[in-house]
Amino acid sequence: MPTITGAASNGAGAIRITSAGHGWKTGDKIDITGITGTTEGNGTWTVTRVNANAYDLNGSAFANAYVSGGTAKPHIFEPTDLGRLIRIQHSSTWGYAKITAYTSAVSVTADVLGNFGGTTASASWRLGLYSQGGGYPSCVTFYEGRLFWGGCPLTPTRVDGSMSSNYETFSPSSTASVVADDNAVAYPLDSGDVNNVLWMKDDEKGLLVGTKGGEWVVRANTLNGALTPTNVKATRATTYGSYEGSQPVRTGKDVIFVQRKRRKVRNLNYKTIRYPGHAAIMKALLHDLRLRERRELLKDILEHAVPATMQDVVVIFVTVSGWRDGRLMQETYARKIYAQVQAGTLRSGIQVTTAGSACAMLDLLAQGRLPQQGFVRQEDVALSDFLANRFGSVYAQVDQARAA
Repeated sequence: MPTITGAASNGAGAIRITSAGHGWKTGDKIDITGITGTTEGNGTWTVTRVNANAYDLNGSAFANAYVSGGTAKPHIFEPTDLGRLIRIQHSSTWGYAKITAYTSAVSVTADVLGNFGGTTASASWRLGLYSQGGGYPSCVTFYEGRLFWGGCPLTPTRVDGSMSSNYETFSPSSTASVVADDNAVAYPLDSGDVNNVLWMKDDEKGLLVGTKGGEWVVRANTLNGALTPTNVKATRATTYGSYEGSQPVRTGKDVIFVQRKRRKVRNLNYKTIRYPGHAAIMKALLHDLRLRERRELLKDILEHAVPATMQDVVVIFVTVSGWRDGRLMQETYARKIYAQVQAGTLRSGIQVTTAGSACAMLDLLAQGRLPQQGFVRQEDVALSDFLANRFGSVYAQVDQARAA
């Protein structure tokens, strides 16, 4: 156990411990005993590492001069860990057990559920995520043959899927440390804001996840692929944010949820218009033939095999239902945008709308009509400003005549 040789104020009022080669890292929980003088340092603490020979006690308050003594030992277990799983690795083999009795912060009794690879001490181990002390998930759903949990207090921004068709097992690898496609999936929703998971819904587009900071879609990273531990991605779909006190409901293909501030009910839905077979053809080109890795060749093939056209059409259709003055009302916005001449050159409908929206946002930013720093959500942009912009105006025009 690391020996303590000093205790003083860290300059901000907390206790800074001096202990040569202590080995602790920031976030470790330890028990300190035997300090005289700075007796307020005795107890259980979470530490912040300063360097190899010093660390601070989080939440402490230095009051008395250090006299002598003191040792520190790890604080690993809690009385509330009964029933919690623990995994230990020996060489390349993982075994696991279930805690059945608590003795101290460094000693418990456990029943072995999966054979260990040895009986010697090991530095490679981990405690199970769910327990009485650590908390339990707040939401659950099934998706692609897996049971998904989310909203655990220890990992509030992560979704965890069981092994495929094995709903009670969340092993991230085999006992031989091999990660197979049917092993459990664990994926954090990483971004610059808070994304504590509040709800989940299975959907044909992926696993829909509602968080405080927005709504996400978790799915396979490859087109038409299965969700696996190594084939998974999460994409933010909206930035509305969900209300913690309610769960979403499904109406047809729509998912209805209450927005974060409880003032609006939002609809999460996805629709695209493509001809039948489009997805299968693109999968064959991009993934089966691996042309996603040879983009110049793919471009050359498409340009020589598929004729370009200026007769495309972009369809914009938005319908909103809600209460106004005590009556249930519905409003619809619909537009068709065809090819048109821009700056003396005929551009296709998809070129006009793609470039128009991107350029409009940059133009509004340059004009000072948008916040000049931070994340700007699309709903932060006034529709009137967007449509009045010289680039965004392509969305406001009445259907144009189809290009010849």
